Amino acid sequence: MGSAVDKSWVVTVDIRQKSVAAWAKTPAVQKLARNPETLSEEPKSYRVVVGRLKADNKLQLIDPRFSIMRGLSVNQAF
Repeated sequence: MGSAVDKSWVVTVDIRQKSVAAWAKTPAVQKLARNPETLSEEPKSYRVVVGRLKADNKLQLIDPRFSIMRGLSVNQAF
């Protein structure tokens, strides 16, 4: 992983998002959403790299490919 990392492991993480508001589950909003999967409350599984840095003695998420920046987005026309 790099010279700053003492040890690293690949782990599977299950993430469950907060409940989706009822108004966001309406067919009209689902039809507008670019990715309707973001309205799902099903947990998502990710494989990430967790490691222990030499400077610290605690585990940290050190996977640069991992992001949970999820949200509802819609196309906008002007």
